[in-house]
Amino acid sequence: MARLALLALALACSAALVVGCDDKKPGRSGPPAGSAAPGSAAPRSPVPDRIEGAITRDGAPLAITACRPGLEGLNVYVDLVTAAGALRFANSEAERMFWNPRPDANERGAPIDCEIPHRSWGGGQRADGSVYFRGELAFECRGAAGAPGLLLGKVSLDCGNISALEHRLLDDRRREAREQLPPGQ
Repeated sequence: MARLALLALALACSAALVVGCDDKKPGRSGPPAGSAAPGSAAPRSPVPDRIEGAITRDGAPLAITACRPGLEGLNVYVDLVTAAGALRFANSEAERMFWNPRPDANERGAPIDCEIPHRSWGGGQRADGSVYFRGELAFECRGAAGAPGLLLGKVSLDCGNISALEHRLLDDRRREAREQLPPGQ
């Protein structure tokens, strides 16, 4: 009987050592909380794009169905996608935007002359190559051959799965930039 008790005690101690050394708890898988597998980025929940404002084409409303941020060289851009086409704002272009009549094509399109009296934006590229854009734009564009006649718009956008940290950093940069402006601007 003593032998059975001793054997039971040995098995219990062995089981306790295995459980104590095993990092996986019931209902949990993967690396410990707050860490990621070596060489990989920790996944995060997707953040939906925010699109506010409107565009009109020759006086008729154009619904913005999506915003598509991207990168040309070192320059961040955003496409405002509509059923009629995509209008691209590129940070490197102060007096024109680009119209592509094929909304699904991720291409620059034809240049159109614009007045962009208000633009406040920020964005960047992440280590994984993805791009994000956040900004406010007001514009009036007059199309060339093959482009729409008159595009008017005032929009506010968060595009590209912007995290809370990226949101705060963009807010800080915007505030700093506004503080550098002369009074009244």
